[in-house]
Amino acid sequence: MITLLSNVAIQDTKAAANIVYLANIMEGVDGAATFGYSLEPTSAKVEDGQTQQYKHTHTLDIRVLEASAADLTKLKVIEAGSNPVRVSGYSPDGFFVIDDAAQLTMHEQYTELIARRILVTTTGVNGYGGTAPFVKLPVYAGDNLLAVYKVNSGSATYLNGFDPGVAGTVSGDIYTITTATGIVLSEYIFFPFPGQSLTASINVTTAGSGGSLSILPFDSTGAGLTPITASFSGTGIKTVSGVLPANTVYVGLEMINGATTIAFKEPAIRLAGTTFSL
Repeated sequence: MITLLSNVAIQDTKAAANIVYLANIMEGVDGAATFGYSLEPTSAKVEDGQTQQYKHTHTLDIRVLEASAADLTKLKVIEAGSNPVRVSGYSPDGFFVIDDAAQLTMHEQYTELIARRILVTTTGVNGYGGTAPFVKLPVYAGDNLLAVYKVNSGSATYLNGFDPGVAGTVSGDIYTITTATGIVLSEYIFFPFPGQSLTASINVTTAGSGGSLSILPFDSTGAGLTPITASFSGTGIKTVSGVLPANTVYVGLEMINGATTIAFKEPAIRLAGTTFSL
């Protein structure tokens, strides 16, 4: 999947509106880029001379022909200030996200063309890390954007970045909303691709009086944009699909309960057309 990334966005976390977009066009035109990914483990010696891996260094290697003047300026500001970055991209199969702060370096390579090599690196523990309540992967590649967050983290009361303290509880992998007309929100994730079609889904295990499911887009300041919403009733997989509006930088998921208890599992945000139960 990684080698098939079609679009990548790099955000300066110190200036959230400064985002560089690179497209994997592969035709030798200015701005065309190729993407590679590597994972380097670090091990510690334990008893009997054995080793145990305890962290990974993730590197996204980007080679781009001469970028636009505006993008080049943004990249130089990021590098000069050693500003941490986030990265988000997608392919025909799913997503690639570096949601933890990562380091960017840039080099020029002089051949018959001027090509720039951009390296984005971050080091994290094996698997999910961070602190409760929202334990997440430093680097995620897969088809469910919400899987950046662990299903159960910390006290096992959180579900893919949803906070049950708002209006419910989590048992295993099922989120139950016990508050009438309760609203639960996921954390939002860096995905700055206006015009991209997404599908969100949940698997309703206990049907109350119905509810609504929304994909929530946000701009670079965190202000909400027009949501993509669908109402539902009954049990089973419920979905909502739509196109992200202009100025989208982050996306999240909102679930609103009807008048009685409702329970769901397997929340997902996927590229449109790839909705299925986990």
